[in-house]
Amino acid sequence: MIILRWMTLAAVLISAGCGGGNIGFGCPGADPAPPPVSGTWSFSSPQIGSSDCSNDINQRLLGIFAGPCSVIVGQSGTAISTTDCNNRLANGCVDSNGNIRVTEPLQDTSDGCTLSSNLTLTATLRDSPTTGALQLPITFSGNCGVLTNCTAVVTTSWVKLLQ
Repeated sequence: MIILRWMTLAAVLISAGCGGGNIGFGCPGADPAPPPVSGTWSFSSPQIGSSDCSNDINQRLLGIFAGPCSVIVGQSGTAISTTDCNNRLANGCVDSNGNIRVTEPLQDTSDGCTLSSNLTLTATLRDSPTTGALQLPITFSGNCGVLTNCTAVVTTSWVKLLQ
């Protein structure tokens, strides 16, 4: 029951691997300048790239990221902002190759079980279609039953929508 409640709440928090991280402020310069990556991107087709989490957690993660979900990417130099399909805003950086990186620290407590994670979304948005990866190091503390700390990487397909 704890897993089901946690995963339902986590679905709201991490539906696109984005949130309110602040890595976008103070991005390093890039030489040459990064390519334009702004626009609307749709992701789908999740797969577990690697994981030491239980099969139950892996299956729930695949359900959360089943998509399709549209992510709006804005860009100003090397700084980017993303707005996911739940209207959650996150900031990140883009490099000369079009590689984006967005991080989001999360913490939530339900029924005495605390979940913590520093999510990291990476993708190369230079070309479409492409792939993205969401790294989820998950830490449980408190009254979590048999849940143990683990890390999963969920990969997804990304396609830039015509605008």
